Amino acid sequence: MRRCPFYALAEDSPQVICTLHHGIIDGALAEAGSEQTVERLEPFVEPGLCIAHLR
Repeated sequence: MRRCPFYALAEDSPQVICTLHHGIIDGALAEAGSEQTVERLEPFVEPGLCIAHLR
């Protein structure tokens, strides 16, 4: 995931923003008919880059 629109908020409150993104990704996967879900989010791997690990 790149260029988070909530980056400034995520720096101060990553638990809130990352939880929000976790739910959005899970919802999008479910809506697309996928059986995958987000196992974990890895925030700030690089500036402007977070990684969603799926299972």
